[in-house]
Amino acid sequence: MFVPIFVFCVPAPLPAPTAVTFVEQESLDALISRGRALLDAGKPDEAMALFEDAAKRDGDQFRTRVWVLRAQIALGQVEDALAAADQAQAAGAKGPDVDYVMGIGLVELAKQAVAGGNPGGFVGQQFADAVTFLERATTANGERYRDAFLPLAEAAWFAPDLPRARKAIDRAVTVAPKSPDALTLRGRIAMSQFVSAQADEKTKSEADAHWTVAVESFERALAELAGQDDLGSRAKRAEAAKELGNAQLWKQAKDKATAAYTTAIVASPSTVDYLAAYQALGADELLAVLEAAKTAFVAHPDDAWGEATLLWWLGWARFDRKKYPEAEEAFRATLAKNPEFVNSWFYVYKACYSQQEYPEAIAALRTFSDADPNGLTAAIAAAKEMTLAEIEYLVGWCANPEKHEGEALNLDAALLCEICTRVSPEVGRHWNNLGLFLRDHADALKRTKKDTPHETLVGFWERALAAYETALSIAPENPNYLNDTAVILHYNLERDFERALELYAKAFACAETELARKDLSPDDRAAIEIAHRDSKNNLALLKKQLERKGGDGKQ
Repeated sequence: MFVPIFVFCVPAPLPAPTAVTFVEQESLDALISRGRALLDAGKPDEAMALFEDAAKRDGDQFRTRVWVLRAQIALGQVEDALAAADQAQAAGAKGPDVDYVMGIGLVELAKQAVAGGNPGGFVGQQFADAVTFLERATTANGERYRDAFLPLAEAAWFAPDLPRARKAIDRAVTVAPKSPDALTLRGRIAMSQFVSAQADEKTKSEADAHWTVAVESFERALAELAGQDDLGSRAKRAEAAKELGNAQLWKQAKDKATAAYTTAIVASPSTVDYLAAYQALGADELLAVLEAAKTAFVAHPDDAWGEATLLWWLGWARFDRKKYPEAEEAFRATLAKNPEFVNSWFYVYKACYSQQEYPEAIAALRTFSDADPNGLTAAIAAAKEMTLAEIEYLVGWCANPEKHEGEALNLDAALLCEICTRVSPEVGRHWNNLGLFLRDHADALKRTKKDTPHETLVGFWERALAAYETALSIAPENPNYLNDTAVILHYNLERDFERALELYAKAFACAETELARKDLSPDDRAAIEIAHRDSKNNLALLKKQLERKGGDGKQ
């Protein structure tokens, strides 16, 4: 029987497929679309991961690498993104993708310069160049570069080119009608147009239409931000509300303006320009806004400065309106919320002084001086003449026991004199008074507290001597300064007797010269007469002491 034999041949393996030379555009588009949505949502880190993936899968072609650079700009790596765009251009890349990156990058660089207080001519050129780049990109493909309309509007506004800015921001709002950033910027640009139109008789009739767009834009921005409670959203709400308040003031709608400013302060107290609000609203209206804001404010843990800022300005506004007890309360509450607001102590001092609460006023100065001596000096220097007069009054109050039903407050007086020396170091009187009160404090300790260590007393006397020496360096012929310096050496430190003799003798001679003048005021004459008498008596006494001891005055 014939049995057919079937031979099964195994085919040779097929050659391996060649590498795919194309990318599925739909997949890339999906990645990029997701990334751009994340970018729009303020999540550039997450967007970057998707863009990097897309660029890798596309062989790092610039058509996808452009989105990596866009994310870099959003992450603050602006110069890196611009450098990469330059390199790509040098390698042959061109067209709207390059324009898009260059334009947005230049806007960010220029904005950083403006925020840093450096809005020079170079910045103006950056904005102008950005307008050119972004207009080319958006004209080529408005959908692909839809997020370029907002920076284009910013650049044109800064340029300034208001018609271009308005055209771009209207497109930005069309693209993203719920964007608070776009709506707020449209409001600001429209307000610029309103102001410009009002100033020109030819366009004055158009002004109100711009104002209406501005107010509507700010109100829509606030509506979109309602319920968003993160730090950034609150800052944006404060900005939109402040701008709305400014717009209402143009129409003398003070009630609406104060309501808007209150909203701004409650939203983000740390971001409000209170001096600008003061100038816009007036003192009484600002105080009313701050009182209302304090009532409505809810503290946020991510804004440690917020409530303290609100309380500080509330204290300032109350003080400005001469509500001194209420101002003191607000400034003390500020310090309780945030001790870093250390200059609140200056206003506590001012409020207490205005209420004639002098011990509390001096205590506030001492606390401020201990915490920030340079800050205290600067605060006094800002209103130097008036504040130094107050402090010198307090020196006299401390020195007069009858004023405060007790002993002289020498250490408090010394503190006040020391503060005066920091503010006006060129005035010898302050240094001499500082020496006087340090010496008197040590003398009182020696007299009343017998167990005071001698080293403690010497410490005060040495400080007093240093103060006297400084006063003498300023006015070396002053009889009082000469006598006082000799006294601390003679009676307290009991050393350098030869120099003390010379100082007494010079004090007496200078006093005689001064007393011969006809133009001395009664107060100056009385002071010099005391130095004349005391230096003469002290000189005679020291000479006798040295003669009895057989000393030569060189101890």
